[in-house]
Amino acid sequence: MSKRAKEILEVEELEVLADKGYYNGKEIKECVDNGIIPYIPKPKGNKGVNTSEAGYYKGRFRYEPQEDAYICPAASKLFFKGIAHYHGKVMRMYKGEDCPGCRLRDKCIRNGKRRVIYRWEHEDILEEMGKRVQADKEKVRMRQWLSEHPFGTIKRSFNQGYMLLKGLEKVSAEASLSVLAYNIKRVINIVGLKELIEVVS
Repeated sequence: MSKRAKEILEVEELEVLADKGYYNGKEIKECVDNGIIPYIPKPKGNKGVNTSEAGYYKGRFRYEPQEDAYICPAASKLFFKGIAHYHGKVMRMYKGEDCPGCRLRDKCIRNGKRRVIYRWEHEDILEEMGKRVQADKEKVRMRQWLSEHPFGTIKRSFNQGYMLLKGLEKVSAEASLSVLAYNIKRVINIVGLKELIEVVS
């Protein structure tokens, strides 16, 4: 959708905003590769397969690019140990050095002897986006004000929480009618019915 918008607007660069449901590493990288700057908040609660407690999720481990290592909540380091493939992604694998004797081991590790962290080969793109989102939270909030309101009004006020028809063509027409009704109502609320009639007459 972002690439289509970029083509339609005929611009070299474009900023796009989306909610957490659109957080997808491969698509975010594709945006960046095509001159599109994404702002997508990272979803919370990604527990992982080998984590015991919430305070020890991957997000609590700090990556140090100079050393190519992660620093854990106990201030120990996890170093690069090899490459793994996960859901079509190339992942760099990091393992803890001091895990066997760590006082926080039972909270941090559910299975195995050492904590393992997987880092996507293009994770730096996601980290840069995370910094953008944190630095410009107002922009993210503005997206909510502009985009959530129409959907909420259509679903609740217009009672359009689900579709009555089936098939892409019919559903597309039904959705278009709902959006048209919303737009007409907004214009009436903003400029007034009399002014609207004068413009279209």
